[in-house]
Amino acid sequence: MLTVSNLSYRVNGRALINNVSFSIQPGKLVGIIGANGAGKSTLMKLLSMELLPTNGCVTWNDRCIQSYAVEDLARVRAALRQSSATAHQFNVQEVVMMGRYPHFKSRPQLNDSIIVEDELDMAELDHLAFQPYQQLSGGEQQRVSMSRTLVQLKDMNGVRQAKCLLLDEPLNHLDIKYAHDLLSRVVSFVDQGNTAVVVLHDIQKAAHFCDEVIVLNGGEVYSEGTPDKVFTKKMMKDCFDVEAEIIPFKDQLIIHVASELSRTI
Repeated sequence: MLTVSNLSYRVNGRALINNVSFSIQPGKLVGIIGANGAGKSTLMKLLSMELLPTNGCVTWNDRCIQSYAVEDLARVRAALRQSSATAHQFNVQEVVMMGRYPHFKSRPQLNDSIIVEDELDMAELDHLAFQPYQQLSGGEQQRVSMSRTLVQLKDMNGVRQAKCLLLDEPLNHLDIKYAHDLLSRVVSFVDQGNTAVVVLHDIQKAAHFCDEVIVLNGGEVYSEGTPDKVFTKKMMKDCFDVEAEIIPFKDQLIIHVASELSRTI
């Protein structure tokens, strides 16, 4: 279980994250939403230890993440950041193999190669395996980065324990098909008893795919819960400053944002 307790992060006296607390059970996909500047990416950097909190603690399975050895934590928790610099000389297969680094010492084993090859096939990247990463489109690079993140958490030799996946705006540069495919794969990941936290700008996809949603506003938790509880007209106005209609449809929600613009014909 991922637990965040009284988490705060301040810069020059300004609280970017202020006293945030929540817990996420295994088997749950939780979306983090909020307007620009709400603190979403800062929170994800705290969860991934890219930043250290001013106050509070993040625990994984009742253990503070800062107490883990780097290699041990990397085998149970992986993070996809908004951007990652990769040297031009690496091809797609090599970049995805980087996700396996916590699992071997000097060189990949046969199982590592099999895991990477299977991932490339599942992600429809096998035809790009030997293409230079830097020559890919933005969407292709994002899919490769996601594959690198997923193989980091693949089990070997039948040994299994719950894992945690942290995704900061993973749909960047992706078209409709690949955005849907990516979130569907995250759903499959959590259905195996794992945990996933994802920052999303697409609130419709958050409502559709996420088991629970946490809304940040001004660095604090405005609301949290299932999508049908979180997505309200008041929340959309308070947090996004838009008028919206929330329409239930076949066990899903359609979020229609009203436009003040009119077209003159």
